[in-house]
Amino acid sequence: MKMNSCVTLLSMNYRWIFYELENYNQGIAPMEYLFEPYGTCVRFQIVAGHISSLRSVGIVDDFRIPSITLYATRDFQGEHEYTASNAGNLFSFGNQRSLIITGQESWTIYDQPFFSGNALCLVPEYSNVFAPSFIPNFSTFDPPIPIGSIASVQRGCAEQIRRAHIRNRHLVK
Repeated sequence: MKMNSCVTLLSMNYRWIFYELENYNQGIAPMEYLFEPYGTCVRFQIVAGHISSLRSVGIVDDFRIPSITLYATRDFQGEHEYTASNAGNLFSFGNQRSLIITGQESWTIYDQPFFSGNALCLVPEYSNVFAPSFIPNFSTFDPPIPIGSIASVQRGCAEQIRRAHIRNRHLVK
């Protein structure tokens, strides 16, 4: 997608990621994440005048609906896989390095297909404006998530599954 490279100010709703390079920065390059639930004007801080691609996060029509999006490279770049429901066999297995959770529900990630194997429940921090939760780099999250290890995801957390709280709201990268 070719875009006007002079964008510095934008009126927007919901959640968007703006990338400096085409195809969502297939390598690591500057990007900027903006969350504006109420349709105001925002000024870019990082990629102003250099936007070549963009994509929404979660469900475009309603940012409050729970979803999880897995990205091929850190900082939400490269190819991605999105779901708003349980996914027993992810296509991106072996190729994930970051993720974003929308809505207020927890998600359990598994290292085996069909909700088996080692599991970790990711618990988003509460936000009265439904701000998303971010893990920009699996290797720096506590506890670390092995790169490419998520084979299936399920909404919610079972009682016996280990929990990890995500506390990095309002990310600007």
